[in-house]
Amino acid sequence: MEADFTAVLARLYGDDAARQTVLAVSGGVDSVVMAQLFKTAGRPFIIAHCNFQLRGDDSLADERFVQALGKELGVPVLVKRFSTENYAGNQGVSLQMAARDLRYAWFKELAATYEAWVAIAHHANDVVETMLFNLAKGTGLAGLHGLAEKDGVFIRPLLWAGKATLLAYAEEKGLTWREDVSNTAEKYMRNLVRRQIVPEMERINPAFVAAGLRTARRIAAAEAFVAHAIGQLGLVEERPPHIYLAGAKLADLPGREAVLYHLLSPYGYNYAQVSAILASLGRSGAVFVAGNWQLNIDRDYLILSRRQVERPSATIAKGDKLVEAGNKELRIEVHEAAGYTMPTEAWVAGLDLAKLSFPLHLRPWQQGDYFVPLGMTGKKKLSDFLIDEKVPVNLKQEVLVLLAGKDIVWVVGYRIDDRYKITGDTQKVWQVSVVNRPGRG
Repeated sequence: MEADFTAVLARLYGDDAARQTVLAVSGGVDSVVMAQLFKTAGRPFIIAHCNFQLRGDDSLADERFVQALGKELGVPVLVKRFSTENYAGNQGVSLQMAARDLRYAWFKELAATYEAWVAIAHHANDVVETMLFNLAKGTGLAGLHGLAEKDGVFIRPLLWAGKATLLAYAEEKGLTWREDVSNTAEKYMRNLVRRQIVPEMERINPAFVAAGLRTARRIAAAEAFVAHAIGQLGLVEERPPHIYLAGAKLADLPGREAVLYHLLSPYGYNYAQVSAILASLGRSGAVFVAGNWQLNIDRDYLILSRRQVERPSATIAKGDKLVEAGNKELRIEVHEAAGYTMPTEAWVAGLDLAKLSFPLHLRPWQQGDYFVPLGMTGKKKLSDFLIDEKVPVNLKQEVLVLLAGKDIVWVVGYRIDDRYKITGDTQKVWQVSVVNRPGRG
């Protein structure tokens, strides 16, 4: 078993063999075996233990056991106690879901702090139980291959071994562990799968867990191929900060629901929403929201955007060079007009400095706004201009305007006002670029 485990680690770590690893250790046999195997393999690691404070003295006994295990193995032990019941009540989720959210959030913090992998002691039985559990709820390909061996900062180096194998190893090595009594409570659906459904499946096939693990690997391979094939279709176009999906191409594809679900599920969209989106193809203006994302149907495209939480606004003084406005940043330069060439980027504007009255103001556009679009002589409602420009609904809400006094001098990213353009009489050019602030999307 130790040789198999070492081979798995070599595959998972690749050229990053010296990287620190945080081991999630509950005190159960699977996590104790994982810790022993890491020690035997000579890999650097520390132990992290979650105390969810749900089982009174038993929870404290688990914590003390893991502290003692760390001392025995000669590695540091990090412990965090959670107010799990309070979190569950505040978030309106089950205790199991609360515990999962809390532990994975902490593990991600540890991964960042220690620049480490986080090793979870899931094993082959967990893979099969997850497949059955997901199947009972309804799932796609991702749910049918159970647990991934490597997922972001998380690694699961025991997925190849069944629970019986881990128990046999622990007994052979004389290891001690603690049993979580909640693992026998059939009020939890996963325990019901483990204690009732899996044994029935093993009556049909005594090697059910091993067979399920092989099936999971085949499904994972099929999913990888499907993902590759979808990537070759050219359906996605990145136009930061938005993502454009070719709705017209999508409409003619066989299995289009599965294809669209593959593209949208990473953003929180479910199958029911995907079905509704497909039913709305061709109906411009329809909007679908999932968490922090929204999708707008616009003619031949589905436009995916982050929902606007911030409404950028700012005041710009005459000598300012850099101004922050919510998730935007304004970078300002002054140039001599002689020899100046106007940049072609939509998010850059060059205006006649002498015509500007400071301070300027940046804000979201409003109904009733108007300006004189470059090349025109009369005023135009900004709402009509955006319609003429065919600006989709979810992009309209992000449109910003730059004002001098009450005049809009620039509809950011679209058009400057003709009254403030550079002419033959211009001596100095006031140039402004509006960009996303680093790390702000």
